[in-house]
Amino acid sequence: MRHLERVSGKAMKIIAAALVMLLAGVGYAAYKLNACFSDRPAACARCHDEEKRAWSQSAHRAVPCGECHQFSIAERVGHSFGRKTASVGDTWQHCATCHWEKNGAYAAAPIVKLSGFHAKHVTAERIACVRCHGSVIHRFLPEERFCTKCHEGRVVHGTGMEKLACINCHSDRTAHLTPDREKCLYCHGEESVRKKLIAEGSLDVKYFRPSPEVVRKAIKIKTAADAPMQFPCYVCHKPHAKIRSGYGTCLSCHKDRPQAGAHALHMTKAGMNCITCHKPHLWKVTKAQGHGLRSAP
Repeated sequence: MRHLERVSGKAMKIIAAALVMLLAGVGYAAYKLNACFSDRPAACARCHDEEKRAWSQSAHRAVPCGECHQFSIAERVGHSFGRKTASVGDTWQHCATCHWEKNGAYAAAPIVKLSGFHAKHVTAERIACVRCHGSVIHRFLPEERFCTKCHEGRVVHGTGMEKLACINCHSDRTAHLTPDREKCLYCHGEESVRKKLIAEGSLDVKYFRPSPEVVRKAIKIKTAADAPMQFPCYVCHKPHAKIRSGYGTCLSCHKDRPQAGAHALHMTKAGMNCITCHKPHLWKVTKAQGHGLRSAP
């Protein structure tokens, strides 16, 4: 009996060792198989056909799946047996390997660390890249109005502006991403302004350039070089509230004007408003304007 127990004990050890080796072999094989799949999108497509189609039409079509979808060894083995694993997830580290510093393997990848948009959203607020890029599987260019996913209620008023991309106005050219004068003049100004912004290659005209029809329909603005108001257009025009400024908009800055000089007569007694005399974007009242008003019935 003791002899049989000894044999049985040895057999158990051998069986246990064999099982360990078998499991290790299966796990290693699964790991290598999944590693092979990660480097060969066609292999991944056996299960992820829809994702592969979107990937093949994206800017990442030369990047193997495993470059972005990186798993631990345990996740890799589990994935080989059909277990679901996390996607790229709420992280920016994977994206940063190509888009924050130059990566020789993908030298054409845009570098975004000097972008004001990314400085605010990634560096300052730690928002995951996929919140804007890739919210639709393998579609890395955000939609025109993707900002409203976080900035709720930011409805745009004004004919022709309703469908413009947010970054057509909110510029990476300014520190706080607010529109500068030239961004407004892309549609509302002369052709020279459009050529200048296109030559800069900024995001708004590289990916979301307003159509010629939108530009054609936009009211064209001519501002005198010596006009006293040289501040951004949004000081008077509020695209998210009231696009056309009214009488009260002027008085928000010029509070004492109704009582000053001729304004007391014209505004208080005659009931005239600011733009009766001060034409928008010109502001200075010429003698010809004064005579015209005086002779008006």
